[in-house]
Amino acid sequence: MKRYMSFVLALITLATLGCGGCNRERYKTPYEATDMLKPAITDQEPTDATAAGHDHSEAAAVEHQPTEDAAAPQAKYETGMFDPNYAYNKMPIYKVTYLTNYTSASVAALGENFPFWAMKTNCEFSGILEYPQNIDALIDDLPELCEEYDGLIIDIFPESLYDRVSELLNEQSMSWMAGASKPIDCASPTNQLLHPYVDTDMYNTGALAAQKLLDYKNKKWPDTPIEAYGWIILDMSSLVPEYEQYVMGVRECLTESAPQIMNNDRFYLLNSLTNDDGIALEEVYAFTRTKKLIEENPQIDHWLVCAPNDFQACHVATVLYDAKLSSNSAIVSTGAADMIKTWAGGTGISPMFESYVATLYTPYVIFAELIWCGLYAMMSGQATPEALWPDWLDTQDNPNNPNYAIRKLPVFIVDQENSQEFLAWVDSYAQTSSYREYF
Repeated sequence: MKRYMSFVLALITLATLGCGGCNRERYKTPYEATDMLKPAITDQEPTDATAAGHDHSEAAAVEHQPTEDAAAPQAKYETGMFDPNYAYNKMPIYKVTYLTNYTSASVAALGENFPFWAMKTNCEFSGILEYPQNIDALIDDLPELCEEYDGLIIDIFPESLYDRVSELLNEQSMSWMAGASKPIDCASPTNQLLHPYVDTDMYNTGALAAQKLLDYKNKKWPDTPIEAYGWIILDMSSLVPEYEQYVMGVRECLTESAPQIMNNDRFYLLNSLTNDDGIALEEVYAFTRTKKLIEENPQIDHWLVCAPNDFQACHVATVLYDAKLSSNSAIVSTGAADMIKTWAGGTGISPMFESYVATLYTPYVIFAELIWCGLYAMMSGQATPEALWPDWLDTQDNPNNPNYAIRKLPVFIVDQENSQEFLAWVDSYAQTSSYREYF
């Protein structure tokens, strides 16, 4: 348990402080990472007995009041996240299903994690109802589904279809939450939210990625001046506007911590998803565009790269390997679950991926917790959609959505050194043994 506790403290530090050299005041977010991680802190290793969840029977409290045994003060938990002191077993058993008209890795991962939170909150989860590319059938079924279920989790693509779905759900006074896709009103000039939403803090992700690269460089190559490095950001914001915040986080961190990079001609922002005419391209374009850049700059033999996802990071690692620059370069990605498992497996990394040093990651069990518990807060009458997560209204990175909150989650730096402990912590948090083979 000491191993879990020490790593949790490290995660708290990362999630709360952001990047060590960057000023986060402008985009300071109101979450407290300590509250987010409290449910993972127990006095024992996960076992078959504890995997069934916390005991809420006799010692549990109703409506967030202290337990009968008030010798120890009860922690206060934010409405819309799991509260181990709340008497879920004394509440109605709410029925929930997950509707989607498309498939993706995110939809599958959320679907795998919702049953855990259903069990923890004494709810019934019927699984995923799929309407493959058939939004009309989904909409036609909504009135009946609203009669059958107490709450719905919905994933729709394209997001422009949320306007129709949201209107129908509101007419039915139905409690619902969006899953991976963002519930926005595409007809509004600023894409205003139609409902509360759970998302990653993209600014903090970019800032942490930049700081991780700087820290890695200073540790591994302390005698090489920063001016000798080329810096690449692979930019997806042409098709995914949220990545503008990621790029801003990288830029502002470098402006404050390594202005030499920003003030020379070795900083490159590469549009990795569209060509110069704005036409969408395959992600493999990250390979061809990065390869061309490195070949055109043979004078640069050290590279630091911020990649938006695992796929593009692997392509860049291949480019650096082919150019015999892997040992002089470093890449940090986001969301690389498979690479975390590769690092934790202990079987060694292919020389081709020597430059791939870290990823920024938020476990899906945490995403699923906030989506599920936000829905629970509305089903149980603890909060209306407008009152859910009030500290997240009108934040500076959400100026155009005054009515609904975007609940930002912490992101964690994972590398080869801490990958096993990270997976052990995820198992401890979710009280499962999904990653037991890695530690």
